[in-house]
Amino acid sequence: MCEINHAKEGAEVISSYERDFYEGCPVVTRNAFGKGEAYYLAAESDLAFLRAFYGDVFRRVGLKNALDTELPYGVTVTERTGTYPAPAYGDAESGAVYEGKLELGAFQCAVLERQAN
Repeated sequence: MCEINHAKEGAEVISSYERDFYEGCPVVTRNAFGKGEAYYLAAESDLAFLRAFYGDVFRRVGLKNALDTELPYGVTVTERTGTYPAPAYGDAESGAVYEGKLELGAFQCAVLERQAN
């Protein structure tokens, strides 16, 4: 699914269609808004494109996950409180303490708390 789109005033064209009757029309645009930016995707894209696109946007604006590390596909991390340095994380349910690496199986999750130094 594709949309024939025209860049609005002030919008930067990031990429354009390369063939068919919509050749040359913008497919991805960026527009500054206040202190931020808005992006518009004028086509249905596959997962590989979306992962690369959002990864580029996140790197461009300096957005990092709470652990500041590369996560495998499908793994998310969220921090609910303020930040402070801690080398270890405790499992909120079991009390187990993890340092360094934690491996989870398919469909597993863990709620971790930063351990005080």
